[in-house]
Amino acid sequence: MSRVRRPLLAVASSVAAALLALTGAIPSHAAVVPVDPGPVAAGRPIVGTGQNLPSLGVTQTYDAGPGFAQQIERYYDSGAVVRDQLAVSRAALAWVADWVDGRCDGHARACKAMVVFDIDDTLLNNFAFYATADPQFSFNQDAYNAFTDRCGQTANAPVRKLYQQLQAMNVTLVVMSGRSDTLRKATRECLRQRGIDGWYKLVLKQPGDTRLASVYKASERRKLVADGYRIVASVGDQVSDMAGGYLKRGFLMPDPMYFIP
Repeated sequence: MSRVRRPLLAVASSVAAALLALTGAIPSHAAVVPVDPGPVAAGRPIVGTGQNLPSLGVTQTYDAGPGFAQQIERYYDSGAVVRDQLAVSRAALAWVADWVDGRCDGHARACKAMVVFDIDDTLLNNFAFYATADPQFSFNQDAYNAFTDRCGQTANAPVRKLYQQLQAMNVTLVVMSGRSDTLRKATRECLRQRGIDGWYKLVLKQPGDTRLASVYKASERRKLVADGYRIVASVGDQVSDMAGGYLKRGFLMPDPMYFIP
């Protein structure tokens, strides 16, 4: 897969200490801002931190490539990415809690409230894979499969904590990824090793499915809604994780490494 090179944008401002428990002790200085989702997701609010996103009219997957390696490494090594994840997680938790209180009288399970989580660079962190790729921040499917088979990914602590807090609120959780279903066993085991389990459904892409991520994920959300679930939020690192409807709001985790339409 080939992906777009784009620079990082600095983000600033303070985040209330109420959700510092998401990471333990790392303070947050990220500004949570509205993100323009473009025509594909028009009318569906998305919340994230400052990013340069390619046009949603693009139909190919892009990577940052080695040209921005130093900036990307600095962003991750400095802890800024964790602060940004914390900011978006805080916004997601507040939104879902308010929605459940207001629409479900605080009983998430009774009204079938659901949140959908992406895996790669949402629940799990692929920075080590991309930083050591040759060339850096490029993608090789075979190398990625091997990395996944050995559970090379770490957990993104703020997002894992958000998942666990929603779980404690009895929100139904779905994990949905563009990963191939051939990686189901490795994916399930790695998520559980990283402290992420108890989902209602793990949705992976069937081999040979060539639909854009935005089309595939909207279709899978539509099935969940048809089963009577109310998708309060989708949490992902790509606009395509929340494009196409069948959700109330999207929460966009920072990812300067690649773009998937």
